[in-house]
Amino acid sequence: MRMRFFSGLITLPLLCVLLIGCGGSSGSTVTGTVTFNGKPVENGQITFYPEGASGNPAGAAISKGKYTATGVPTGKCRVTVASSADSGGTKPAGMGEAVKEAEANKGKKRDTADEVQPNDDGNGQVHEIGSGSVTLDISIKTLVTSGTIPGKK
Repeated sequence: MRMRFFSGLITLPLLCVLLIGCGGSSGSTVTGTVTFNGKPVENGQITFYPEGASGNPAGAAISKGKYTATGVPTGKCRVTVASSADSGGTKPAGMGEAVKEAEANKGKKRDTADEVQPNDDGNGQVHEIGSGSVTLDISIKTLVTSGTIPGKK
């Protein structure tokens, strides 16, 4: 009985190591540039969503058109970019200041011409992410609509 108990104490940790691995895969490091209508995205966020059910999303901030994302899952990932118009370098100091700024701007029309939209050309595309260090440059253009539905006159 005592021998079974001790062999169980040794077997259980070994089984855990085999199932978990030695730290597992930490993903790839992806660096690159993001442009919108030919200009670097000043401020934004890039996110890598793995296709299928494997892995968690990873992302990074975009600053002056450049980003470095770590822990990006390898394989096919849908890559999305979100940006906001440059605020002239001023950012709210804290949550209270951000709330005051939002209240002051309530009802004002926002110019989104310089902001990447989810349906813009080149946004939300699937890219193959290799292992290790990867470079991925993203070029996004404003989605142009003609105001007519194709096939309808």
